[in-house]
Amino acid sequence: MFQSHNIVMMHGFKTDCAVLFFKEALLNDELHPLVRQTANPQTARQRHFTHAVQINAQTHIIDNHIEIATAAGKA
Repeated sequence: MFQSHNIVMMHGFKTDCAVLFFKEALLNDELHPLVRQTANPQTARQRHFTHAVQINAQTHIIDNHIEIATAAGKA
């Protein structure tokens, strides 16, 4: 949370984990799109990981998304 706004949420599962962004509409990243949970999402979009190597390789992308979403929370 940032200033009482949800920014990002992390989920851990048996075989993978996910990072969900609540301000996904502001994260218009054509090179690194976020995954929709359903065909018509009413909730956050996410990025799934099945191995720590994937997370390490995309840290800069995740950090960028968090910065954008946090800046939107300031507005």
